[in-house]
Amino acid sequence: MDNQFIEGTGRDYDGTTLKVSSGSGMGLLHSGIISDAAFWVLCEADWCCSPATMSLFGIGAYCRFRDGIWFLASDRGLAK
Repeated sequence: MDNQFIEGTGRDYDGTTLKVSSGSGMGLLHSGIISDAAFWVLCEADWCCSPATMSLFGIGAYCRFRDGIWFLASDRGLAK
């Protein structure tokens, strides 16, 4: 993990090269599974899969497998 970098985006980091300080490690036997679990814990479990968020954005169902995301939205405008 000593030589892994990403290019930042957004208001505060646009175009800035950032060094990765935590992650599952590229090339490990189970790194993809660990990354999926980390993404679930850090992003999905408490936010996008919470009943409050799903209700706010009109999401009836949310499913993800690896990098594929499928969801049902009640309003096309809210899903953008």
